[in-house]
Amino acid sequence: MNRPWGVNVELSPELDLLEQLNGGDMSLTLASKLFPNLERFKRVVQIYVRSGAVRLVKEGDDGERLVQPWELRQLMDDPASWTGEGGRETEYRLGLTHEGYERFAADSQGFFKWLFGR
Repeated sequence: MNRPWGVNVELSPELDLLEQLNGGDMSLTLASKLFPNLERFKRVVQIYVRSGAVRLVKEGDDGERLVQPWELRQLMDDPASWTGEGGRETEYRLGLTHEGYERFAADSQGFFKWLFGR
């Protein structure tokens, strides 16, 4: 990652995603590009959403709907949820919850360790 103060820092995709979400919501399609493979990305999304640190929102004709953690299993099996059809972005996006933002802002490394137990 190229930082504005001129220092290049290599972050794990998991921490990079949190850093990106700290700046605002991100489509699932764009977020998946941070990871070397889709399976790893899916595992991380499950951990983040189930922890309550990250919310997954589905945008539809009738507005936005928060995806519940119990709905993730069905999403895992639907490739269109993760990559979009025809190269378009999916209707899903990720964002930090208020709790996730507060924890990340206070101590990003500690927050990461809390999520992954490292």
